[in-house]
Amino acid sequence: MHPRRVRSSIAILLSGFLAGSAPVFAQAQSVTLNDGQGFVYGLTGRYRPHPVAAVSFEDSPRLEKLMRAGVIYLSLRDAVALALENNLDIEVARYYPKLALSDLQRAGAGQLLRNVSTAVTQGPSSASLNVLAGATQVNAAGAGASSGTTGGVLSGLSIQLAGAAIPNTEPYAYIAGNFYHTTNIETSTQFTGTPFLVQQYKNTIYGVQQGFWTGTTASFGLSSVYGYNQNARTALFNPISTGSLSLSLTQNLLNGFGLAVNKRAYHKAQNNLKATDLSFQQQVIATVANVVNLYYDLRARFLP
Repeated sequence: MHPRRVRSSIAILLSGFLAGSAPVFAQAQSVTLNDGQGFVYGLTGRYRPHPVAAVSFEDSPRLEKLMRAGVIYLSLRDAVALALENNLDIEVARYYPKLALSDLQRAGAGQLLRNVSTAVTQGPSSASLNVLAGATQVNAAGAGASSGTTGGVLSGLSIQLAGAAIPNTEPYAYIAGNFYHTTNIETSTQFTGTPFLVQQYKNTIYGVQQGFWTGTTASFGLSSVYGYNQNARTALFNPISTGSLSLSLTQNLLNGFGLAVNKRAYHKAQNNLKATDLSFQQQVIATVANVVNLYYDLRARFLP
């Protein structure tokens, strides 16, 4: 079997073996969504911040245990374990699933998605022996010719912005109040009995509204007017207070109807969460593969 294939097979086996080993991933972090109890926390837990532990930049003590009499006794498994414990690319990749999880929570409330990165850093590799392999075509005729075409994609285009508006499934309450006062000059005193009419009142509006994945929007509101007063001598009720109660249900019948179209951003967030998890695994595999290549190159160059 070709040496490169042997190294690739070893890298994959070591990735699977070390992924289940707790000491190797000693710096792994987690996000706890349900970190409280009680009735109040049940109502406000979804709106509380969930802190994430900071990245530790301290080296693991494994290397000190491998050093004896000034000599490092390094096996392949130890080299892979050191790389996984102290690799910043893996630490960065650990945040991708956490960001995707927060994006899933945003989509669950009917909000738009953020961009999720799935980049994989290959890391350092051994020096290639074919450094001048491409130098033979430098002086060839037509080497500097270009095709004259350009290509690319439209960056920043979000597919969830197209189509019907996504319902806001997170219920929200609103309240507003104001004070009203006016003074108007009257050209005739026949209706008000006064040459200037003064009116004033206090008003409050409050209610709650929520959308659903089916395209339904429900709202419940109450409006109250307190102490409506005017200086008109012909007013029968002065002051007076009024109130109105409203309940409305709105259902989309064509545009924005059904779970498939309204939950498109939520389904995309679920796929992003799976993609970031696979991206983290790919980052671990790429790191292990580089370590295996470097380790065998070191043995081939400096050991008999």
